[in-house]
Amino acid sequence: ERDTTDALEHAVANGDATIAALGVERAALEGFRRQRDDLEQVAAQTRADLLGVLGEPSGLDAGVRIAPVSPLAAPPPAVDEILTRCLSRRLDIEGLRRGYDAQEARLRQAIIEQLPDLSIGVARQRNESSVDFLGGLVNVGVPIFDRNQAQVALESATRERLRHEYEARVVGTRASLDALTRVGQVIARRLPEVAASITPLRRIEETEADAADRGDVDRLVYQTVRTALVEQRLQEALLDQGLA
Repeated sequence: ERDTTDALEHAVANGDATIAALGVERAALEGFRRQRDDLEQVAAQTRADLLGVLGEPSGLDAGVRIAPVSPLAAPPPAVDEILTRCLSRRLDIEGLRRGYDAQEARLRQAIIEQLPDLSIGVARQRNESSVDFLGGLVNVGVPIFDRNQAQVALESATRERLRHEYEARVVGTRASLDALTRVGQVIARRLPEVAASITPLRRIEETEADAADRGDVDRLVYQTVRTALVEQRLQEALLDQGLA
């Protein structure tokens, strides 16, 4: 793109090209520069985030090498195939499940506390004549008024709230997986089409590059093909990233 712009500037200066053609090429050059800058910023931010997760926020210059992502041999599986595994690995859902079990135990404890409080004991006394009195006692506390109903209701409501939160989280997870699966299926269909278009474009670009160097092909025409090739490669990279 830089070479084509320089050539057009030289041609405009000699009167062999129009300023309109130079303007189009200059705009394309600046567009590619913006894309390059954006990609460099994303790469730098992603690297910093990764090092932060790894516990090396200060080692931005550390030699961290990322293994390439293996291409998927098939489209993503159906939602039902991965939902069970997802639910068993999501820490937030596991936390809600354990919280529900703990609340179930609290509710049972509150129900048990409704039962009468029974205590049994032995009483022994001795008077001045050294006569011993020995007897037993039984105390029964009967919850006549509230029978611990307030605590039972509280624990029951808390358990119900946890159940609703768990069910809502499961529904949300299923919806997210369904959306990701649908997007993955679309990308999996689109990716081979984009990849197939790159090969013929690359061959044409290589042929026109040699012809442009010899002056047999207008450099602006060659640059149009090269721009299309670059855009298809960027599209392939974006689809690969989305599928991963």
